[in-house]
Amino acid sequence: MLMGTELSDVPPTCSQPGRDFRQNYENWACPRVLSNVKNHGHCDILSPLGWEMCRLINACTTKPDADLNRYHMFLQGYTSAFYGYYVQGNVDMLKYVTDQNMIPIEFIEFKTDVHC
Repeated sequence: MLMGTELSDVPPTCSQPGRDFRQNYENWACPRVLSNVKNHGHCDILSPLGWEMCRLINACTTKPDADLNRYHMFLQGYTSAFYGYYVQGNVDMLKYVTDQNMIPIEFIEFKTDVHC
């Protein structure tokens, strides 16, 4: 599972083209999933205090109206579903990683290669 964020491509950028999640996806073998979350950035994974520090030092682009709680809940579920399927073999979890209708957040890029 390779995940990027829309704001990581907005200056000040946190990722470098050719060394980012897109390149890692191309280098990774099946099974693989690429998702790029709309309206979020790298700082959004942090706690509110960490997010504020990231914003203040201008480490990565942030949006003041980002719903961090919703993003954190999404990350918890998405990661749990990924590990539930790929580590524990729970086939019912795959849809929560590969079916955008089952994922409660918008992506601007989404690719899967899971039928190896």
